Amino acid sequence: MNFGSALEQVHRRAPLVDCITNFVTVNDCANILLAVGGSPTMASDIREVQETAAAASALLCNLGAIDKVESMILGGQAANRAGKPVVFDPVGAGNTSLRRAESARLLDAVQFAVIRGNASEIRALAQRRAAVFQCGNVFFRRLSLRCLSDIYTSYTQNKNKNK
Repeated sequence: MNFGSALEQVHRRAPLVDCITNFVTVNDCANILLAVGGSPTMASDIREVQETAAAASALLCNLGAIDKVESMILGGQAANRAGKPVVFDPVGAGNTSLRRAESARLLDAVQFAVIRGNASEIRALAQRRAAVFQCGNVFFRRLSLRCLSDIYTSYTQNKNKNK
């Protein structure tokens, strides 16, 4: 599927996406979703997040909202039960002991369809011992830096071929 047909599909479906994100990116997330035809909601209160995540088309968990990890876990588990994809943005995952611990809790509690991070964030997650990563139907007890490097190299080679 090319980008144009993927964008058409988003417009046609108009997905509702719940974003548990920080104050820095909340407007960007909402505006990007609106621009591509989606509908954003920023329901992060622990009293409603399970209901919202189960009803939404997808859930975004941004570790920049470190104070909302409990909501991310409850929402992520509700989305998992409902068969909805959950995206994890591990903002600064390796920067502090709190972020390392909370990202570990999230990885243990929620099955993420996508982990979107920069190289240092992915490295911090990969270095976490006894982590379970899912790629399609394949589970890995550890995802080594070498494996991440191979994935990145393959991605960039494929990306350059499509230019």
